[in-house]
Formats: sequence, C-alpha cells, structure tokens
Amino acid sequence: MGCKRTIHGWSAGPGGSEWYRLTAPLSQLADQYGWQASVSTVYPSTRVLDPPDIVLVQRPMNEVTVRTVRHWHRKSLTMVAVDLDDDFWSIPEDNPAHRLATPELLGRLEQCLAMADVVTVSTTTLAERVSEHTRSPIRVVGNFVPEALIKRRAPGGRKVTVGWSGSPTHLGDWQANAAGIREALEYSNKIDFHVVGADYRTELGWDGHLCCGRHTPFQRDIVDYYDALDFHVALAPLAPTEFNRSKSDIRILESAAIGAVPVMSHVGPYAKISGRHTGKDGWRQHVADLVSNPAMLHQERVMWREWARSRTIEENVHRWFDIYESVM
Repeated sequence: MGCKRTIHGWSAGPGGSEWYRLTAPLSQLADQYGWQASVSTVYPSTRVLDPPDIVLVQRPMNEVTVRTVRHWHRKSLTMVAVDLDDDFWSIPEDNPAHRLATPELLGRLEQCLAMADVVTVSTTTLAERVSEHTRSPIRVVGNFVPEALIKRRAPGGRKVTVGWSGSPTHLGDWQANAAGIREALEYSNKIDFHVVGADYRTELGWDGHLCCGRHTPFQRDIVDYYDALDFHVALAPLAPTEFNRSKSDIRILESAAIGAVPVMSHVGPYAKISGRHTGKDGWRQHVADLVSNPAMLHQERVMWREWARSRTIEENVHRWFDIYESVM
C-alpha cells in the first residue's frame, strides 16, 4: 500500500478537466490508498510554508502559481506535479481558450514545467508535444470515468436520441462537419436531437433552429451533467487540427459508459479506436444504419458499455499512484 500521502489538487477552474484530472483520481487515491486529498481553485496561503507531500497543479499560468511553485522548488518543500490535458501551444484562434496561448502565459507555464518533479498528461501524442517544452519527466495517464456511470440505467424512449455534449471550445469541429451532421439528423422523424453544453445548432443552418432538437445548458455539477446524457447515439466531430491530435478520447468513453454508440470523426485519438468512423460527409449513413435497425443499435450499445468497463477510475487509479510513488 505504501505510505499514506497527503496531496492537493490546485485546479485551474471547474469543468471536465478538473473532474477527470484532479477530483476523480484524487478521490480514489483517498478511498483506495488512504491518502488525504483535497482540490481547490485557490491554494490556501496558510499551507504555502507547510505544503502536503504532493501538489498537483493544473495548467499553471498565473503569477501567483509561478511564485508559489518557485518557492517550493527552491526549498524542496513538496513534490510538484504539473498536469496538462491539452496542447496549449496549438490552440486554434476560433477556440475561446486561444486567450491562453499568449507568449506571456505560455512562458509562465513553461517555467512551472521546468520546476516540476513530474508532468502528467492524458495522451502519448500530448506527451510528445510537451517534451518539446520541458526536460522534466513526463508520464502518461489517461482519463477514466466513474464506475457509477456505467452502472446507471441506460436511456430508453421510443425515439432514438442522437446527441452531442461539450464545451464552447468546439466551434471549429462543428463548422467542419455541420453539413454532414445536418443530413444525418434529417434522415428520420424518429430522431430526437439533444445538445448538452455549448449550443451549436445554429451551425446546422436550420431556420428556426431552436425548434429542432433539445438543448441542456452547461451543468457545473458533474452529477447533473451525467444525468443530462440520455443519448442512444453520440456524435463526436473533430476537425483535423494540430490541437485535436493531442486530445483524449474522453468524449467516446463517456458515450460508451452510458450505453451510447459513438459516431466519430476519423481524427486524432478517435482514429485509434475501433468503431464507426466518418469523414465530414459520412454522418448520415452511420446514423441511418442505427436508427433503422433497432437490433443493431441495441447490440452496439451493449458492446460499447462493455468496452467502457475497463476504463473506470476505480480500476485505473493505481496508474496515478504508481507515478507519484515512483517520483517520491
């Protein structure tokens, strides 16, 4: 079991990355290994001089974080781990996160990377990109879903719910695939279209688009977010960009966990997964296959949920544990 460590996750803000890269793994380190774990967006000033054994810092880019990490590094007060879930050196201009790609902010990030005892990233492609900017040791540990999501009752209903979920960082992905997705959704009146999070229905070019499908706004609480996912078929469009090459397959994993069949662009991490791949014009054929054949849809939903069972945080938290123990 090893020593019962103390660890704090210094979050860059609420959202999917905080959940999958900090909250979920740290909670399991507490449950399975007895570690004392906490997560917050502001590091307690009272603990700067008395830090835990490990501080896991998420995409450090502000002056306070740099100063604090520098202090710990100079005094060897704690093990500093930096975690990245995106390629910040390749953020497209149409992505709201492009504001993080300034030379000043990237400079701060690279300072913290240089002082880190270890850098954790979500994919091997991202590890290659980060290695261009630091000599600190880099370890890959993927994103995993909670077991409870797989155990949840799969969505039912008379119609086939075709859905998408995500943040406001996917405009380019939708613009690259909108025409094909529109054709797919127009295949049958048996389709119930549901968007969770950022609402990109305007990209489909429908008149009066607000009547075409449902929209559930961004859910800050992860339980509310998971509850909103009621898809039978999950759309996963990606544009062929350098930024997307380094992304993780978490959208596919979430879909599989709820028993939804992913239809995905043959781009980046999705291209490495066996399943229903498409180019920008092939969405209709896959959706039509599934909507018109309930038996096939059911069979593939069961298959994807089984695939997700090996990708839970409960079964894989040992990967985080092994990384930290190897560096301590």
